[in-house]
Amino acid sequence: MMLGLSGKVALVTGGTKGIGRAIAEMLASEGASVIVCARNINKKSGYPGLFPIKADVRRQGDIKKLIRTIIYKYSKIDILVNNAGGVDELENFENTQVSNWVKSFEQNLIGVVIVTKFALQYIRKSKSGRIINISSELGKQPGGFAPHYCAMKAAVINLSKYLANELASDRITVNTVCPGPVLTDSWEREVNYNKKVLDKIVKDATKRVPIGRIGEPVDVAGLVSFLASEKASWITGACLSVDGGAVRGIF
Repeated sequence: MMLGLSGKVALVTGGTKGIGRAIAEMLASEGASVIVCARNINKKSGYPGLFPIKADVRRQGDIKKLIRTIIYKYSKIDILVNNAGGVDELENFENTQVSNWVKSFEQNLIGVVIVTKFALQYIRKSKSGRIINISSELGKQPGGFAPHYCAMKAAVINLSKYLANELASDRITVNTVCPGPVLTDSWEREVNYNKKVLDKIVKDATKRVPIGRIGEPVDVAGLVSFLASEKASWITGACLSVDGGAVRGIF
């Protein structure tokens, strides 16, 4: 895309697979030095062009060590993509365990807070700091399941808008990307690798997407890479959907 990211240093959380991996690879293809972190690093699978570090975004000690390693190696952070998150229970409100509300809070919101907090002093030093938070269409338009996940993704949107206002004077842009249904290996895990169930979920998801297909990780990566570039220097506080039209509202 020729986005001019050569020389930039990017950190992508949850960047070893799925949407995060696609984002990391596209940023790297545009010339950025990309660090990816995740709770599990499978070195056998390889991460060509990426610098993987094992870290849990919910643990302050892990993130302090992660940031120290990045600064020692690269001396700066220009781009932060808070992608780590997930959902472990696809139930309605009544059947969602309270313990999973707490887990979702830590996984989908507190992780964003911790990583941003410890990376911010270095992003401030960048002449074009970028923070891009990955939320979900469910943060804008809740479905009929996973209310804990929907609520936390809505909170990420609100936090992003707050940070955009607070950090504007530092020339740091903060934006949210809300993917619609994107097929990743996490879908297989959520249905315990039951192909019949997975096929039904994919079919149902496709029906509610006006463009007629569910998304691929690269669809999200393209928007994130643009927001990370100088071409998006006047975009901040935005909440952008990449969902094939799944969200039916006008915002």
